[in-house]
Amino acid sequence: LMVFDLNFHQVGNTLFRQISTAAQEDGSDISHEYISINPVTITEPGYVYIYLSNENMTPVEVFFDDFEVTHTSTDIVQKDDYYPFGGTFNSYTTGTENLYKYNGKEEQKETGWLDYGARMYQPDLGRWMSVDPLAEKTPGWTPYAYGANNPILMIDPDGRYAVAVHYRITFNALFKLGYSREAAARVAHYASVYADHPSAGVSRMDNIGHGTGYGKVRGIDYSPTAQSQAESNSHWHSMMSDAEAASGMTRGQAMQRGLSFGWSNIFAQQNGEDIGKLGQGLHALQDAYAHEGASTNEHLGLNTSSVGMVWNDMYGNTSKADLISQSAVAVVGLFNGNTEGLSNGMRLDFSGMSKKQLGNVTGLLNKAGYDLNAEKSKGFYSLKKREEEQ
Repeated sequence: LMVFDLNFHQVGNTLFRQISTAAQEDGSDISHEYISINPVTITEPGYVYIYLSNENMTPVEVFFDDFEVTHTSTDIVQKDDYYPFGGTFNSYTTGTENLYKYNGKEEQKETGWLDYGARMYQPDLGRWMSVDPLAEKTPGWTPYAYGANNPILMIDPDGRYAVAVHYRITFNALFKLGYSREAAARVAHYASVYADHPSAGVSRMDNIGHGTGYGKVRGIDYSPTAQSQAESNSHWHSMMSDAEAASGMTRGQAMQRGLSFGWSNIFAQQNGEDIGKLGQGLHALQDAYAHEGASTNEHLGLNTSSVGMVWNDMYGNTSKADLISQSAVAVVGLFNGNTEGLSNGMRLDFSGMSKKQLGNVTGLLNKAGYDLNAEKSKGFYSLKKREEEQ
């Protein structure tokens, strides 16, 4: 028995049971030998491959009878339907009590309030039970309002500055190339919240600025990117530290380093999906155009340069980041044999890609019936479908 995820990557080890000679016929009506595999718990959508095989080195006649596969669905222990502000209806609970309700926040049994960490929320009223700790940041709003009174788009924030932009760019890139909304949203989360690993305060301002509510999701391990905002990891965001700037590193060099980091994580998908690296790769490629190799002080310091960059992060033109993201997604598709998103005349941005990586992609495109034509701008290409393939 073999278990695979939705991308046909094997999950866990192959399970098998070998028959013995206990049921070998000797003319006295020997009983069948009953063999079974211990129950397997399926934890994610995918496929199960079950087969019977006679692989004895010496030919032996083997007869199988009453082969059976039993599928037991997980019991539903709780079901909750919510109104936009968190009020419940049609709720159903049985078995183990679960107090983590609306937005995954813990319900206080005595009051029915939800614990969001900084303060308590009353979903029946759609209001916080204490003043917003950051009320001075938004003086035009009541400090008791939940999600700027727009719970359809916003939740209590747990994200990072410009996370909304990274999410939107990534989601659109995947959706445009034929991925489902669910798959696009999954990767977009890793390219934004996971890759940035933001502080709550910075994310709050981003979510307010964009009318969004992106935040951390229960069940995802964010520890690999816990040091994302450390200056030592500036290359994760296609930037350089202030120390590197002082030592003579140029913005062009920092940007190239960030692009290289991004593509190395994209090409890591050749060995099977690593969604964490995929998210970081897309994030770094997008940041190459957002930050253009800037230093920490240039981007976040108290100066004219940082004001412009912060505004660009939030509301700037993303056409270049859009194109390189679509290009990276197309490359990942090639690794998986998926060419549905490719088309004649399609533009691609492979800026920062090494010669070896470019050669690899060119070969995969040729196998798919496309030629890669270089444009005048370095790093940019267009696809031409061969005549016999059209």
